[in-house]
Amino acid sequence: MKKKKVIIIEIIIFLIFNVIAFVIPSHYSNSFWIVYIFSIISFVINGFIWATFFVHNPSIKSKFYKISILYISVIYACVQVLLFIIFKFVHCSAWIPLVLCFMLLAWALIGFIAISGTTDYIKSIDDNVQHKVIYIKSLQLEAELIMEKVQNEDTKEKVNSLIDRIKYSDPMSDDSLSDLENDILLSVKALKNLDESKMVIQIPEIINMIDKRNKRCKLIKN
Repeated sequence: MKKKKVIIIEIIIFLIFNVIAFVIPSHYSNSFWIVYIFSIISFVINGFIWATFFVHNPSIKSKFYKISILYISVIYACVQVLLFIIFKFVHCSAWIPLVLCFMLLAWALIGFIAISGTTDYIKSIDDNVQHKVIYIKSLQLEAELIMEKVQNEDTKEKVNSLIDRIKYSDPMSDDSLSDLENDILLSVKALKNLDESKMVIQIPEIINMIDKRNKRCKLIKN
């Protein structure tokens, strides 16, 4: 959603709120002004939340990470409007709406901060996982490209065994495996420059290197 559309929608909602606040007759008591001020604060905070959600999170994945914040925002807005409607017509001591609105604001802010921290942490883990698993995907792609070039059936069988070994390898990586993984990747890429007789000899060595990597992955996890 474009920024202008979000701003227009927020302005329309704000105008409707003020029509309800000042056109419908009521006594403008201290309770009224307290809930009105807290409602304005709610509009400012939620306006920022909604603009951030719809404008600065262009992808579906980005919106998914922030959906919990939007959920808290909607609850906060609805409850604050409900409090405003109640205290617009119900007159009572000023401390009652003050305490209720302040507790609601505190709850919303704590929720925003807590969920924002959690979603950022989950996103960082997800990004880290994506970065680590891309190695196996790249390795498998290189092997599949080699398969397209070979003609001999025995060579195809060897390359296919290499592809299967890569496909069923541990998808996660680790910094301690970087040297070994780099050697494996270079060895797989080098197969493209070999004739098929040498390729058949080299593939079992690469498979042994992959097995060694997978064993080290298992040890790291344990």
